[in-house]
Amino acid sequence: MSSHGSPMNQGGFCIGENVDGLPTGWKGLNEEHGYTKDESVAVLMTIGNHGGILGHEFSPGGYRAFQKSGHGGMARKLGVKGIPGPHNWLEYIIPDIFNIIEGGLTLVMIPELAQHLYEIGFKSKDEVYEWIYKKSFEPLSRYRHRSWPDLTTNGWLGRERISGKPWKELPEEYLVPAINEPFENCIIIGGGEEEACIQLTGGRSGYGESAAAAAYSIDAWR
Repeated sequence: MSSHGSPMNQGGFCIGENVDGLPTGWKGLNEEHGYTKDESVAVLMTIGNHGGILGHEFSPGGYRAFQKSGHGGMARKLGVKGIPGPHNWLEYIIPDIFNIIEGGLTLVMIPELAQHLYEIGFKSKDEVYEWIYKKSFEPLSRYRHRSWPDLTTNGWLGRERISGKPWKELPEEYLVPAINEPFENCIIIGGGEEEACIQLTGGRSGYGESAAAAAYSIDAWR
């Protein structure tokens, strides 16, 4: 966190994407930002102050049992005990993760985890981003318990951006996303051989069309 001092916020760090590990049809960060698949780019990210590295490392045997035969704690949590996979392992960490954060997520996962997401139906990163975004919706009655909206809604005197209505006119059961939009999320394929997904709070600098300005070609510097 910035107030306490963090190497991520104060010094920065770099994560390399393993484009060879992308599932069929998934775009690398270069193509996501309008470059060709052969161009090397640097994408500027912003790690949020409200958590930094959250991370989740699955025990190798536990994760493999979950995917192959549906056994172990992960299978019990998702109600698929005894059912062979592949299963959507993101259900294990989402939407619970939004209990403690607001805004987009950056997920750094190994190729095997990405391949399992592909096999259950996510044929692009965008489909994963959209799924995470939809999972972030919660009733206004719960959204009011968060701290940052007190500021971002102008003390609840402003208008909710999706409905266009004043916040004070919305019913308590109205669903509000904890993420601004799907493209605020980011997936990076990398890492080693064991089953791990590191969740970083925060995502691209800007989101949507503005995020494209945060990617820079570095081929000229080779």
